[in-house]
Amino acid sequence: MRTLGNALVLAALLASTACGTGTGVGDSADWHGCTAADLRAGKAVGFADFDGNGRVDRVWFASSGRCRGLASETPKGVMGTALTGLDVDPSSIRPVQTRGRDQQVLYLVGEKPHPRGGRQWHLIGSDGDTLGEVTVDGKPLLPFFATDGGGQPTTASCPARGGIAVVTATTHEPPGIVLAWDVRRTTYRIDGLAAAEQDRSTVREAAADPTLRKEMPHLFDGSFFTGCPLRVAG
Repeated sequence: MRTLGNALVLAALLASTACGTGTGVGDSADWHGCTAADLRAGKAVGFADFDGNGRVDRVWFASSGRCRGLASETPKGVMGTALTGLDVDPSSIRPVQTRGRDQQVLYLVGEKPHPRGGRQWHLIGSDGDTLGEVTVDGKPLLPFFATDGGGQPTTASCPARGGIAVVTATTHEPPGIVLAWDVRRTTYRIDGLAAAEQDRSTVREAAADPTLRKEMPHLFDGSFFTGCPLRVAG
């Protein structure tokens, strides 16, 4: 994925506001025979430079039809992914912009809450030609977030030096009178649709539950990538 300039994002936002027709790609069909007009029948969820041409294009989501899934109209044609096998919660979809030298735009997609509590999150990216889920060793990069009390507190963030960081807490051993947690962070480099581990570090050790809930609430409230939205500089 190419570096995404804030000026390009701003230009796209202004252009779409002015004309209301997205990127002006026209009606060239590609992914599943979808056209730009088909995509505009869905819900606009943001912008991204999925084809790596240096400009940002509008991203759409549709919950049904032949264009079901996440897609973008680009100069190369329509690029998309059907999100096959995912029970998508449309309200959860949003762009996540990484930080650092080579910024990337990924899309956070959450499945509908599990009946027993919690949900699975997914990150959607591009290798320049296709859209798909960002995985590590063939598995979703983001862990399942459980709310039934049986899972590990977890969240994800955008480190200042780039990539994605997954933060997870495990119960401290041996157990004490008060529940305590060991918190570890694993940082990944994103290359197309593949995530590769860069490093692991210990954030907190034997942190008392009440203290950790106050200092790191995102581990417990199910929010991912807080503070990592698509940024537009004036």
